[in-house]
Amino acid sequence: MSGVAQAAEKIAKGANKVADATKGISAAAGGALVAIGGMAGKAVKNADELNTLAKQTGFSVEELQKFQYAADLVDVSMSDITGSATKLKKAVASESKELAALGVVTKNADGSYRDINAIWYDTLEALGGIQNETERDTMAMAIFGRSADSLAGIVDDGGASLKAYGQEAEAL
Repeated sequence: MSGVAQAAEKIAKGANKVADATKGISAAAGGALVAIGGMAGKAVKNADELNTLAKQTGFSVEELQKFQYAADLVDVSMSDITGSATKLKKAVASESKELAALGVVTKNADGSYRDINAIWYDTLEALGGIQNETERDTMAMAIFGRSADSLAGIVDDGGASLKAYGQEAEAL
């Protein structure tokens, strides 16, 4: 075997050793890339869902993220929160007598609608102030629809726990 052939053989053996040594690293790196890609895909899907919910409810994406964080902590599903928010939006648009009876202001001085977030918390606070549980539940059902039952914990404390967890989420 010529010197060039021997050198080529040594280079080939060395290259094979390097390839063998990096196989595990390449597989791990590939796995990590797949995992990162999956997380990115989930993040994009979550952002898209939040954008859709923002359009349906009138809440900002940031506020919905706070609700998402708080939902499990207050034992209320995110779908119940957004469903009730959609009902609230309809109640505002129809100038609900229940909102008026609670003293919830839905319009600004110029006749434009107030921010739904402010109306949401004002409504929860007003409902939380009703001492008679039956009256409170009846009023909540009229405003929030079927979701009102699952919102009981939020309604009972006037939205304080939801607001507190939202502030915690913002801090994180």
